[in-house]
Amino acid sequence: MSDSCVAELDVLRAKKRSFALLEEETAAEEEDLVAAPDSDGAAASSLAVAVAVTKVPKLEHTLPGNGGGVDVADPEEASQPKEEAQQQQQSSSSTTPEETIVLSAISDGMPRKAQEIAKATKLEKKVVNSILYKLASRGLAVKHEDFTWTAKGAPSQAKQEAGAAGAAGPSSNTTAAKPENAVVALDTRRFVSVSSFHGKSLVDIREFYVDGGELKPGKKGISLTTEQWEKLGQDIDGVSNSLPGATKEAKTIVDLSAKRRLSVVNLGGGPRVDIREYYVAEKEGGALKPGKKGISLTADQWEKLIASTEAVNEALSR
Repeated sequence: MSDSCVAELDVLRAKKRSFALLEEETAAEEEDLVAAPDSDGAAASSLAVAVAVTKVPKLEHTLPGNGGGVDVADPEEASQPKEEAQQQQQSSSSTTPEETIVLSAISDGMPRKAQEIAKATKLEKKVVNSILYKLASRGLAVKHEDFTWTAKGAPSQAKQEAGAAGAAGPSSNTTAAKPENAVVALDTRRFVSVSSFHGKSLVDIREFYVDGGELKPGKKGISLTTEQWEKLGQDIDGVSNSLPGATKEAKTIVDLSAKRRLSVVNLGGGPRVDIREYYVAEKEGGALKPGKKGISLTADQWEKLIASTEAVNEALSR
């Protein structure tokens, strides 16, 4: 080995010894600092804690057994989305002043349409419609198949009447909520009544609305002569058989008169029995088109109507 190589090797060995001695001295000094108490015993204790903390390896937030590949969210950070979700839930459950007004208008159990609610609340109809659907999406309002609304959980009109009748005793008039001359109720707002006009008896099938706590006749409905009423029940089986396959094209079952028809139709809301007056569309070659005068009944309402035939006929004979 050359002299230069031997000299270089000696230098390296000397450096190694120096580093070893330095490491031993540093360790000894560290032990002395940790062991030696301060004047009040606090400084050494704090330093011991600091040294211990620096020697604790940093732990990763990982799932056990996953090889450290999946991070676990910090508990503080994880609580933030939960708090945000709670805030959103509270926000969705709270109601605006307008929503509260609309909700109050339908909380008595009496089904009402948007137009009636708008009139009662002094709000625009489109605003009321928007609010109603928002309330329904949050489970606060219920939309019925006749496009009326009630508050979720509100007592039905039938229950209210039953409760009032029970409180008043057995002599109470349970039909007090029905309109005058009403013979039978098809639902809470649709009634079959018998009346007389210019000496002619009429059977009126009509939807009512609430005004000032009273039921008043609406535009949706039709008054039939006794002859038309008799024809109404001529083909009950034909109506029943046609309802399941009803389409948007009205199928005429019975011609009640030259311009009045009993038809079966389904415009998307389920099959309906349509009792309507038609008009002549001159611009369409004189074709008969359905007019506004009339009413569409659900299958259940139709069954109630037919079941009331005897009661209606009895009222007509008085």
